[in-house]
Amino acid sequence: MDNRLRRRLRNLSIDNYNAYYRRISHADDNDLELQLFINALTTNETYFFRNKRQFNYLSNIIFPELIRRQQKSGEKKIKIWSAACSTGEEPYSLAMLLYEKIFNIGQWNINILATDINREVLDVARRGEYKSKIVERMPSSYIKKFFMKNKETDTYRIKEYIRKMINFYQHNLIDRNSFGKMDCIFCKNVLIYLDNESKTEVISNLIKSMTEKTYFIIGYAESLMTNYSDYFRYIAPSIYQKKSTFEA
Repeated sequence: MDNRLRRRLRNLSIDNYNAYYRRISHADDNDLELQLFINALTTNETYFFRNKRQFNYLSNIIFPELIRRQQKSGEKKIKIWSAACSTGEEPYSLAMLLYEKIFNIGQWNINILATDINREVLDVARRGEYKSKIVERMPSSYIKKFFMKNKETDTYRIKEYIRKMINFYQHNLIDRNSFGKMDCIFCKNVLIYLDNESKTEVISNLIKSMTEKTYFIIGYAESLMTNYSDYFRYIAPSIYQKKSTFEA
C-alpha cells in the first residue's frame, strides 16, 4: 500500500503525505484522484472458494436450510450480499454453489449483491474474466460447467448465466445502505483493518439489512466487537445470526 501511495505522490509531484492529504481532503466524489487514493488504500486479495471450511458449512448447512425455508414459504427467492467483493471471486463462488444446490434454479429469484468501494476491482469483477492460474485451482468439473476458456489470452470467463445472478455496485460500507433485508451477508477481512469507530459504523449499517434469520459471515481472523455480542448468536466459527431481540 505504501508503495502505491508513493507512486501517486510522484505522479502529482507532491513530496510529502501532508500535502497529498490536503489534496484529497478537498476532493469531491467525482474527483479521479480520490478514487485513485481509494484504489491504492484497499487490499484486494481474494480467490475462488476462499476459506474452504466456510464454504463447506454453506454447502452442507446454510444453503440447504435457506432452500427448505423458501420452498416451504413458496417464495423461492434468496438474497445475498457480498460486501467488499473485490475482483468478484467470492460472489461468483456463491453463485456457482447455489446453482449446484438448487433444483430448477430458473424458477427461483436469486439476487446476489456484490459491492466494493474500489471501482477498479469492480470493473474486473463485472468482466468475470480471470487468469488460468487463478481458475485452475478449482475442481475441473466446476471449470467445465461454469467457465469458458480463451486460449489466445490464456484466461477463463464466467458463463453468462452465472454472471446474471450478480449485481455489482460501488458502495462504502461506512455509508448507510438501502439494499433491503438479506438472507446472508458476507463481510470478510474488512473489520480487521478498521478502528473501533469505523467498525461500529460498518456493523451498524450491516445490521440494517438483517433479520433474525440472516446469516452474518466474517473472516476467520476477525471477531465481533464486545458491544455487539448481545446482537448476534454464534453459529459456527466466523458465522453468526442476528438475535431476534434486536431489530435495527
